Amino acid sequence: QLFDQVVKGFPTWLKLDKKENPVQFKIQVWHAEHRIGFPWSEIRNISFNDKKFVIKPIDKKAPDFVFYAPRRKPDTIEVQQMKLQDFEQKTK
Repeated sequence: QLFDQVVKGFPTWLKLDKKENPVQFKIQVWHAEHRIGFPWSEIRNISFNDKKFVIKPIDKKAPDFVFYAPRRKPDTIEVQQMKLQDFEQKTK
């Protein structure tokens, strides 16, 4: 699976890779040129709550990796009206 988001204008991906062995997985997170990998055997827990994806490693001294997936808020009425006016002007 691939979770996609844009952070400060650059795409960021969270990907779950399946290796040759059906029980081996690897999680990769990368942003532009930076890539972070998590072997499945080193992950204690994975949780997802609304906008936050958390990977907890087996080593309790290691920090948790938190991946935020912002949700797009619906346009306000004013913005919707401006878009409608712009669309009407373009179609004339």
